[in-house]
Formats: sequence, structure tokens, C-alpha cells
Amino acid sequence: MPAFLLILIITPILFLAAVFPIMPILPARISHAFWVSRQTLWIREQWWDRWYSWVFIGGPPGRYMVGTLMGLKQMQDTECQVYECESPGTAIAKPGIRLILTIFFAVFLSIAAGIMTLATIRDITFGRTTLDTFGKKGASGAERRGPSSFLCIPATSSLIQRKVYKVLPGDRLYDLGWRANWRKFFLHVKRNSIFGIDER
Repeated sequence: MPAFLLILIITPILFLAAVFPIMPILPARISHAFWVSRQTLWIREQWWDRWYSWVFIGGPPGRYMVGTLMGLKQMQDTECQVYECESPGTAIAKPGIRLILTIFFAVFLSIAAGIMTLATIRDITFGRTTLDTFGKKGASGAERRGPSSFLCIPATSSLIQRKVYKVLPGDRLYDLGWRANWRKFFLHVKRNSIFGIDER
């Protein structure tokens, strides 16, 4: 859990640090690529004027995404005839298709990591386990825990003395209060390190 939470937290931070140098030029670059795609004859004939551009690759949103990428490819081909495309810094000064696709993939990954970070912090705060989180989705009342809503307290002397208690719906067995939950979490990190290696 600590290592997973650490990865979720640093993923958006590393992404923002990586794309910060090209963020100022990225909106203008994408906007110009869209304009080029609408002005280029072969792109209009092969994509914008075709019916399938409204259906394939995600429907209407995909129509504009693919059209913009085609405009970006046209820009790259034109720029490579004027500038040296392999020169250092060209990929940053004039971002191409691969870089922009990588950035968009990283954006979705960072958003997903951010959502999962909030969910993990919530679960730690309220003392929820993974089974508690997924068991409550799509169910209500006594059905949330299903048939496994019983807790066995083992006996110290004999099997006959052990007792089984029914867990009521909504009970959180591991919730000690948000302060104690986080204290327990950091105590686990202190004892086993972030990556779960016992240092004792």
C-alpha cells in the first residue's frame, strides 16, 4: 500500500515536470495543426469530407483528434523540407505526433493516478479494505457484504469455546478513527519501509 500510494502521488508530479518546458508552445502548435488540416486538400478529401470521419476512432471527438494529427503530420513533412528535423532541440521546439501522443497518454495516466490517490487516501482515512470498497458497489443493506458477513473470534483453550459474530451492514472492522488509521499507516511504513522490506 505505501509503495502504491507513493507511485500514484509522484506520477502527476513527474509528468508536470517533464512537460513544463513545452507547455507554453503546445496549445498554439495543436491549434495550428488543426488549421493546417482544414486547409490541406488531401486531408479534406481523405478525412474531413468523408462520412466515416464521424464514425471511426471515437465518433465526433475522434474526428477532430485524427484530423488534427493529420495536420500535424503535414506540418512535420513541410518543416523537414526546410529545417533539419534530426537536429537537437527540434522535438521540443516543434513537437511532433509521437511527442504529443505521449503527452496525451501521460495526461490520462496522471488523471487516473490522481483519482486513485484520492480513493486510496479516503480508504486509509476511513479504515476501509479493498474488499470493503468493492463490496459496497452496486449493493445496499445486508447484501453489501453477502454471505461472508461473519467474524470468528478464535479461542485460546479449545475449539469449542471459539465464537462467531455476525458483522452488521456498514460496520468497518478496521476503522480506528482517522487519526489512529493514519498513525497505523505511518507506523507500518516506519517498521517495514515504503516498499515493505523489514528493516528490523
